[in-house]
Amino acid sequence: MMNAKLIDCLSSLYVFNPDYCERDGDEPKKVLFYYPKEKPLDAQVQDVGFAEASVRFSDTFGGQPAPDMYEWSSGRFVSVCRRPEPRFYIGATFARQQATDIGYPLRADVIGEVLARAYRLFRLFFGGLQQLVDKAGLESTKQRLEFFFNRYISSSKLSCTLIPDLIDGMRYLRIDKQSVFKLITLVDEAVEMFPLIHWNMLLYNDCLLHNSIPTASVTTFYRYITTMLIPLTARSELRPEVLFSGKRCSILDDEQQQQQQQQKQPEQQQKYGHFFSTTSESQSLADGQLAARRLPTVHLRVECDKPESEYGLAVYRLLNFTWAMVVPKCGSDEKGQAEVGHLFAEFDRRFGPSIDSLVCKLTDAYDAEQQWPNNSALPSGGGGSGGVATAAEGAAKTLLSFGSTPEPFCCYYIYHDSTTSEMRSRLPTVVGPTGGGSSNCSTSPSAAVPGSATPGAEVWTALCDLGAQLAATGSYFVDLVAKTDSDWWVAAKKSGHRRLYLTLYAKNASLTDVGEELRRLCASHFDGDFLNE
Repeated sequence: MMNAKLIDCLSSLYVFNPDYCERDGDEPKKVLFYYPKEKPLDAQVQDVGFAEASVRFSDTFGGQPAPDMYEWSSGRFVSVCRRPEPRFYIGATFARQQATDIGYPLRADVIGEVLARAYRLFRLFFGGLQQLVDKAGLESTKQRLEFFFNRYISSSKLSCTLIPDLIDGMRYLRIDKQSVFKLITLVDEAVEMFPLIHWNMLLYNDCLLHNSIPTASVTTFYRYITTMLIPLTARSELRPEVLFSGKRCSILDDEQQQQQQQQKQPEQQQKYGHFFSTTSESQSLADGQLAARRLPTVHLRVECDKPESEYGLAVYRLLNFTWAMVVPKCGSDEKGQAEVGHLFAEFDRRFGPSIDSLVCKLTDAYDAEQQWPNNSALPSGGGGSGGVATAAEGAAKTLLSFGSTPEPFCCYYIYHDSTTSEMRSRLPTVVGPTGGGSSNCSTSPSAAVPGSATPGAEVWTALCDLGAQLAATGSYFVDLVAKTDSDWWVAAKKSGHRRLYLTLYAKNASLTDVGEELRRLCASHFDGDFLNE
């Protein structure tokens, strides 16, 4: 996917609460976090003060796009501020020139959603800001803000296609009924054998297989698992002692493996997967009580109108399969530590073989979802792979009979269902011409893709404009189509809670031609998701 590093175009990011400035001279106290830290304190206070003044002006005279979002801009900068909690604000300023240089189109609504998503991720780790101040104190809150945001800013990426950052969705993997039954059976058996497990989330790579996480926290939890925790565990799994050990790398036939297994002592039996924790793998498996005390902590909201509660997170990994289990936060509870120790000691032995046999089918299903078709059809929607087209795949063309002369056609789309948080997409890896500056949003050479068949920044901006119009309409069914200055068309389709955002390269086509093609695509690739007029 076309991505830009957040740090490359971010000028400043800050968190503040004006209530902590009780008198003149106390202005620095209201600044809870500021990036970059190297900036002089007076300049930090000045930036935050200007943001506070902008918020007060908007509250007084109105005009902000949302009750908790504020924006202002100049010729050089674009600034957005969100109010995630009463009297707590998180704001960011982006430099226009730096964004242009890397090919990232700045939009206030996208930046606002990026800030809201960062806050929700912080809240997953530490809880709400006011709750944290009351519990740990103001200085401890500042330390945790610095700990989180310094890492978040350096590692976070922005999508140059914009729409993915506006949608907080999850990718699903379509699998056969037999595999679904096996997964549900495994989950039921695990909950019965280990009653301490509250909720589960099962994934293959970044695709969701099964979920019971509370709805109020599920998308943030999914994003944490897929974008932060899985990459972290994957790096540890690349160690030579992990890569070249056990069944996964064996070249022996089944009979030889069975003979070797019979010769091993019980304590030397094959380990299929492993649990992730802040301890080393061997230590965590050998000392379950120590692992229980050092499990990652997550704050989940069971109901939308209630505060979060603390839980421990046990994550089991086997190849590309991830099983995240939410368990009680043990603390110094010896009984709870013993239960987690039992989970660590027995889970792999009991469920490892079953998961291992299932991974092959999951791999086949995942690979099938990722393939770009060689015929004239688009990728099937179904269960939502969320795959990404390579440069060569992006150059794949089909022919549309617009009049008597067939013209080249290329299409990318994002589908989202807000009721299930399902998102599936087909996006290019190469950014089109932006009209100025070079772009580091490309992840593969663009020689194989004609410039006209690669959407530029103006195409994605136009698609966001249609998305904003779609959100503003109260109708159940909405279809919007527009043509950009190039040969690209953009379309947004709404049917209840379902949304489809689509870019279509169709040269010398009329609005009627494009409308007919969109109806054909929805009928063939989103059958059942949208009504085909």
